[in-house]
Amino acid sequence: MLSKDLLTLETTGFIVLFENLIVSICIKIRKDTILTPSKSPKKLAEPPSF
Repeated sequence: MLSKDLLTLETTGFIVLFENLIVSICIKIRKDTILTPSKSPKKLAEPPSF
């Protein structure tokens, strides 16, 4: 199907995008926790929605 080099390139790109997504989610959660500390326990208990 795909050559090994192309597959490695796509996998690396996906990992980078995934890491950026995790970082942005962590920053958003941290901002929400700082701005609304009273809502954070309930919000963190809920499953993340995408």
